[in-house]
Amino acid sequence: MALSNSATDEWKDFDINRCIVIDDFETNVAGIVDFIDETDYSITRKNGIVPITHTDGIGMMLPSVMSKNTMFRAPWIKGLLGVFDFQKFVEQKGCSPVVADIYGKEHDIFAENIQIIFTKSQFKMHKYYDSWEEYKECFKKFHCQAGLCNMEETRIKKAKINYQMLQTLTDVTDEEIDTLTASSVKKLENICTNEETMKECLGITPYNTHMTPFQQAVKIYPALLNDTYAKDVLREAKDGLVKKYRSGKLEVNGKYTFILPDFYAACEHWFAKEALPNGLLAENEVFCRLYKNQDKLDCLRSPHLYKEHAVRRNAANKEYLDTQNIGQMNARHDKCDAKQENARHDELYGWFTTDALYTSSHDLISKILQFDVDGDKSLVIADPDFVRVAERNMQGVVPLYYKMKKAEPKPLDQHNIYAGLQAAFRGGNIGTYSNNISKIWNNDVFIHGTAVERQLAENCIKRLCCQNNFVIDYAKTLYKPEFPTNIKKEIRTFTQGKPPAFFEYAKGKEKTAVESRNKSLVNKLYGRIPNKPINTRSLHLEPLDYKKMMRRLDLACAKEVSALYDVLNKKYPRKLNRNEEEGNFGYLVRHVRGQFSTLGYSEEMIADMLVQYLYGQKKRSKQLLWLCYGSYIVENLQKNVNAPKTKAIQCTDCGEWVEIAATNNRTLRCPQCQKLHTRKSKTKMQRNYRK
Repeated sequence: MALSNSATDEWKDFDINRCIVIDDFETNVAGIVDFIDETDYSITRKNGIVPITHTDGIGMMLPSVMSKNTMFRAPWIKGLLGVFDFQKFVEQKGCSPVVADIYGKEHDIFAENIQIIFTKSQFKMHKYYDSWEEYKECFKKFHCQAGLCNMEETRIKKAKINYQMLQTLTDVTDEEIDTLTASSVKKLENICTNEETMKECLGITPYNTHMTPFQQAVKIYPALLNDTYAKDVLREAKDGLVKKYRSGKLEVNGKYTFILPDFYAACEHWFAKEALPNGLLAENEVFCRLYKNQDKLDCLRSPHLYKEHAVRRNAANKEYLDTQNIGQMNARHDKCDAKQENARHDELYGWFTTDALYTSSHDLISKILQFDVDGDKSLVIADPDFVRVAERNMQGVVPLYYKMKKAEPKPLDQHNIYAGLQAAFRGGNIGTYSNNISKIWNNDVFIHGTAVERQLAENCIKRLCCQNNFVIDYAKTLYKPEFPTNIKKEIRTFTQGKPPAFFEYAKGKEKTAVESRNKSLVNKLYGRIPNKPINTRSLHLEPLDYKKMMRRLDLACAKEVSALYDVLNKKYPRKLNRNEEEGNFGYLVRHVRGQFSTLGYSEEMIADMLVQYLYGQKKRSKQLLWLCYGSYIVENLQKNVNAPKTKAIQCTDCGEWVEIAATNNRTLRCPQCQKLHTRKSKTKMQRNYRK
């Protein structure tokens, strides 16, 4: 019921008549797991069968409905809607278009023009309706609405990794740490020497499609970087980066994206009636077109507690597909031509049309990352150096598996609602489990302990992960098995100390509240992340001419205007570098402008006066000016500065968005990929010449 209060936008043209709800796609997947018996917390490595609901929390919608994956909300229905052309699937496979809903009634998806297929796991109250028709009638009778939220971005920006994902890499050399931190260190060093890096730190990138007036102004007129206000903003950005990097939030070639199942396999099951469909992805394969140049990816998810690095082959990579095709052809002694090589490539890209991470129905990846597909996102890392380290650290590691309890249905009366609230707040603090797990991963036992000691520590982590999941579900299930006394003592030997040293940066702890810095991976970051002062003198930017920010160049600031600004500037907090439309800032902007309007000047004149006052007299506190009158300054700069016109393009190779000249119609790649493409083309030409 709380979902109706979540931050969603109404889906105005949603049509409940074009929807059905069907059973989930479930199969038994073979694999090796570490089975934890919650009755005694024993751990047994088993080679067996794991039941997996591949569509847990997800449904499908046609590309004609929407081209982006999106989270969905309706009365008693929640989860993710993934884009997949199930009508095209039925046509191409030549199978029956008839599918039964969860109540047993059959539907012809063409005759009824079905555009959205929900799954049973999404329909939380299906037991309280006798048919899908009854639900639809109630939906219309009570004027219900559907909502959308968290739609897949058109431009997915690069993400940062976090300490949880780093601390589980216990086998890393110092040289590898230097490689993993190289991008972060370079960014810090370039803040003082590189104009593009400075702009990036200020948020002036192709991924920011809602720039603040200050960001827009710097993009038009980079000389603003010479001003004290820009240097103050940069200094805050730099200090924030140092803190993030030392806490483990490093720059990586990675992005967060929705996790989707192999919908082709699901449709083979639903429409072609195949009990164990092949699908398009094999075991240990994923498909992510965001990184079509990389054949291996490390797929991660937060929270990351145990060793949960799922290194998988990327079926979106053409070189990997070509290798697979050639190997299959050689095995059959067939002649491999270009058309056959491209067949699987075209098929995958024809069906998987979004930027999501598609996973195989033959894989235990959902048990490694502990995800369902109701809107969970994976951090997909494509950096070959990072992937290589993660793959080595995952040798001999298998997924954890334990049987979770289902909640018993109870009447929604005051007694049970109160009991549920008590359980939610008294069942346990999941933060405690996470912090205790961090204490163990950063314990000296993983630095110079014996193999037996390390295994004992890892077993403690496995058990804490298991109990943590029972605590998360406790408010629903009221079931949380306790540790036996001997296991509780083992865990306490590793967790009775203080948190690791890097929690000073990760959690804002005092130095006295953390352990001394040892040589765990995340603790080593401190010595590798420099903290240099901001200095823009080496940039050789043109001198700042503040009159380019004004409409009337001869206008001087009236004393009552400067006096009012000084009063208001002291009244409001410093961090006001926002868009005037955001949240409560809109109210603040209207309030401040209203006070200035009582002085009898137009807003354009106030903007000019304040620019002359603050920039002409080289004042530092300009945040209130940019929040309230920044849009006028941007208009003036657009008229007074002959800034080159630019446009954003997406690199055809790596998918990154880059800014290029608006008149440039030839560039297809980012600078890095263009350099690589030129090198490959040159090598190919030389090879052909020698032949």
